[in-house]
Amino acid sequence: MKKILIIAFLFSSFLSAQTVIDSYPESNYGSAQLIYATGTVKEIGQSFTAIGLPLISSKFYLKKGGSPTGKIISYLYNHAGSYGSSSMPTGSPIAMSDSVDISGLTTENALITFTFSTPYNLTNGSNYVITVKYLSGDPSNNLYVGLRVGGASHSGNECYYTTSWYYNTNDLIFYVYGTSPTTFIPIITID
Repeated sequence: MKKILIIAFLFSSFLSAQTVIDSYPESNYGSAQLIYATGTVKEIGQSFTAIGLPLISSKFYLKKGGSPTGKIISYLYNHAGSYGSSSMPTGSPIAMSDSVDISGLTTENALITFTFSTPYNLTNGSNYVITVKYLSGDPSNNLYVGLRVGGASHSGNECYYTTSWYYNTNDLIFYVYGTSPTTFIPIITID
């Protein structure tokens, strides 16, 4: 008679599941902020609370204006201020995504993914700020970042960089994703 042996392996390096860490979906969209490198607003972000997973990607609701060229990048910062009312980044970015070529965007809003090729290990329960920044552009060729003005209901808040960081009561449309290990259970028969 053959015996069946069930062994559970945890292949965190080979099998993983993408998990939404936090988000404010595009169904909340109501307006957009214009950003470009020499504009009034150069970078814009949203505070969120982490769960204990490595950050692997972010998404923002974006469209281009005109015919811009160059790179868009998402950054992760440590958090300062009172979460949900005066959240802002502090210090230099602690993680940076791969760049996205803005010329590939359209003039219609779409969720654009920014991949963190080197995942950043987030601390469970800690607050962070995720941002998006367009490194080039001008008043006629730029980036629009989708957000909610008035009635924003995410637990965090939006912040933006001009010559320093400021906060307000808006919320960006955003997603942040982590990766979690998946349990793989092979069934082995033994004579």
